[in-house]
Amino acid sequence: MTAGRPRSVRSSFFEDPDRFPPGSAVLDSALVMRGVAADWSQGEPFRLGCGTGAGAVAA
Repeated sequence: MTAGRPRSVRSSFFEDPDRFPPGSAVLDSALVMRGVAADWSQGEPFRLGCGTGAGAVAA
């Protein structure tokens, strides 16, 4: 694992002022991991329901 140096970072989730006040979500570090075995697969869409709390999946 080594330190990363992002040139540009964007996130529609963290840049949404209804979720986070401007300036409250700031990138503070980046890590690069190489040689890590991974199995990528598509999962179900992740949705947040209004008033259900962070990380909750809407029904």
